[in-house]
Amino acid sequence: MSDQTYLSLQKKLNEVYVISPNKFSNTILDGVFRTITSRLKYLPFQIYIPVAILLVVSLYLSIGYLVVRLASILQYGF
Repeated sequence: MSDQTYLSLQKKLNEVYVISPNKFSNTILDGVFRTITSRLKYLPFQIYIPVAILLVVSLYLSIGYLVVRLASILQYGF
């Protein structure tokens, strides 16, 4: 892949992940929002996958039978 093609694809990828700046009334919330969105912009799957795994495991450990039952019902519906 040529450098020009790579730069073009990189530019398009950055356009997809553009998150507009927000101003909150609280400066602490601004800092937290900027930290979270900057990490999500460059490494989204390193955050989503562990959070999803933790959520699924915690749901299974707390109400496992109902989660399995719900998954079965949803499989039949779709």
